Amino acid sequence: MRTNQNDSDDLIRRALAAFNSGNHRQAIDVCELGLKQHPGDPALCHLLAAVLFAKADLPEARAHIEASLATRPDNAPALILACRIARAEGRFEAAFQFLDRAARLSSQAEMLVERARTFDQAGDAPAASASWTLVLQRDPKSGEAAARLGRLAWQRRAAVEAEGLLERAVAGGGHPSAWFDLGLVRQDMRKFGSAAQAYRRELEMSPAPRKRLSIWVSSCRKPATSTRPW
Repeated sequence: MRTNQNDSDDLIRRALAAFNSGNHRQAIDVCELGLKQHPGDPALCHLLAAVLFAKADLPEARAHIEASLATRPDNAPALILACRIARAEGRFEAAFQFLDRAARLSSQAEMLVERARTFDQAGDAPAASASWTLVLQRDPKSGEAAARLGRLAWQRRAAVEAEGLLERAVAGGGHPSAWFDLGLVRQDMRKFGSAAQAYRRELEMSPAPRKRLSIWVSSCRKPATSTRPW
């Protein structure tokens, strides 16, 4: 006869398999079944919080990660997930508090990235820029750091710096948003041909129709108009 722990572990494996296959509903059902059998199980609460967070059900995700942390307050992955949920809810002070707790338990590199993301989402551009710079210094291949620094440089109207950072961000393929930002920067620099290439690359990676692209085409036909595609 299997022990309660073995049963819990089996449920976690089933929920993870469902989640990894994209079946979030099944993952939630398995976690909820597990919590009926093992109330307050911290691993099941953590996994359910992660699935709910992926579905953008933030209040329920928050409730379950808090339940997990109530049993295992020093679990670094749970603290990091709690930070991400708090950040998504706009509770930035709470997000930093979770990060401070996790920093004593997890790698400094991971904490730097999460701290930079939190400053970024909180709208603290100077702190975000400083944090992303530290991330890029530690990991020169970080496309995320280069892309975010490029976006922040563009917002400061430092177009040449922004272009260099964004080109660095997309050198290994890049994220669609980095290609779009590169298009914005080149467009503002009146490099319309290379801007079009960047926008085209973004559309290849994210083929959903974009109204802003048609606006951009219109702006290129009328150079005297605004070059911002919105």
